[in-house]
Amino acid sequence: MGSDKQARAAAISTNQESWQRARRPEQKQQRQSAIVAAARTLVDDGGVEHATLSAIAKSAGISKANCYRYYESREAILLDVFLQEAQDHTRCVVQALSAHVGSNDVDATATIIVRNTVARPRLLNLVSVLWSVLERNISEALITDFKRQFHTLSAEWARIINLVHPKLTQQQAEVFASCHLMFISSAWQAANPPPAVAAVMQRAEFCGSRIEFQPLLQAHTLNLLKGMLAEH
Repeated sequence: MGSDKQARAAAISTNQESWQRARRPEQKQQRQSAIVAAARTLVDDGGVEHATLSAIAKSAGISKANCYRYYESREAILLDVFLQEAQDHTRCVVQALSAHVGSNDVDATATIIVRNTVARPRLLNLVSVLWSVLERNISEALITDFKRQFHTLSAEWARIINLVHPKLTQQQAEVFASCHLMFISSAWQAANPPPAVAAVMQRAEFCGSRIEFQPLLQAHTLNLLKGMLAEH
């Protein structure tokens, strides 16, 4: 057992040295990918609060100081994870909704969006703390770049919603995309409370107040779309 620990320590030490020597652009990209992969796993295993900078560095097999060579803060790392997840989510939703262009099929739209959203707990965990945690402790330059990339994704959502439901104006499609994001942020937190709250909500007197995320999101998405379309 002692020899295994020594071998692991030696491997980490060697890895740290190699990170310090990284100079070429492809090496930097490789290092950033390793840091993001470590953060992604930590979020999956224990939530955003579990993905501290120290834990990310340890999981990636590097020193905490070396993380700062590639990211300015823990929040910057998690924003990178968030963007990658949001890009993949957007691509899947756009692809699925493309088969319904011009249909005005509210049920199909809601089903596709909800199905693709609930399948991504990692993204949901990050969305739930986007404004309160992730957009803090980062530079103005970084948040500007993040906002620009996120705006592009929001525009893709608005575009496909507008194509499927041409009765909606572009502005309404943009409002739908924004409302969807803000709703899942709060609803996911409410449906996944801290352990003590979750234990209390299991009691018979509170069972009627428990929140189930998927049916709640399904109802909200349907009602929001129907309400917007009813204006026309």
